[in-house]
Amino acid sequence: MSIRIQKLLRYYGFSNTVKMIFYRYLGIIKSHFINIEKSRIITVNGYKLATMPNDKGISSELVMYGIHEPLTTAIISSEVKDGMTCLDIGSNIGYFAFLENKLAGKKGTVIAIEPSPLIFEILKNNVKLQINSNIEIFSFACGNENGEVNFCTSNSSNLSRIENLEISHNDKMINVSKIEMKTIDSFLKNKEFGRLDFVRFDTEGFEFKIYQGMRETIKKYKPMLCFEFHKTFLGLEKTLEFLKILQNDGYEIKYYVSGLNSAKFNDMKYVKKISINELTDKIKNDMVPGGFQVFLTNNN
Repeated sequence: MSIRIQKLLRYYGFSNTVKMIFYRYLGIIKSHFINIEKSRIITVNGYKLATMPNDKGISSELVMYGIHEPLTTAIISSEVKDGMTCLDIGSNIGYFAFLENKLAGKKGTVIAIEPSPLIFEILKNNVKLQINSNIEIFSFACGNENGEVNFCTSNSSNLSRIENLEISHNDKMINVSKIEMKTIDSFLKNKEFGRLDFVRFDTEGFEFKIYQGMRETIKKYKPMLCFEFHKTFLGLEKTLEFLKILQNDGYEIKYYVSGLNSAKFNDMKYVKKISINELTDKIKNDMVPGGFQVFLTNNN
């Protein structure tokens, strides 16, 4: 038995592992029968989106299944309320940003940031498809300092990321662009709004650095956070350090979502309640997958 299969069994159990492998290969087969060469306009969550041509990531997933990360979608749908201000970092073609826009309504605001110049053009066009839009869109990378970075756009668009030559990936880069990087603190310094309720980011291992660049924002607004821990990219030491900092800043986990978060794993039974201390122990004992998602609320 391969080490990978052994780990999947440890993280998810026998039945979920078998189901995951089965639907993964079924999805690969199904993908050969859909045309992703051209953009198409689809309706998801009650709003319209144009997909990205030749995208083997979220665009293909939406064409095949009509949903992306159903558990995350369900939690956001229950937590984002009318009038909220949301910050969406790594918005891609806008799947979650437009969901937040729909939920926050006319009195709410969504600030969407997408660093990839190629994907940003799709996002910009998708804003025009919305009936009611209180979305501001920006294109730059978020991090722990201001400067320039190389940004890699992947053939699976939601795997696009800031270049890191130390980490090996299986996907293919279709574009590398030198772009501006800003901290969230510096970006929001001159923006005037009275509240920031919800921040979502999924940035392929750069989450810790983004958080380091938004400490003043966290202190001021104490927003709910939603992001994916890429333990595989961060490494054990940085993952545990990040969790400790979040805890010291007053955050606790409201929802924990493992890697079981796809069209065929859409039951809320896969969403767990776990404390940061319990999650830390599980990580130390290698009982959680390389990527998992958390929703955190601030109790300070």
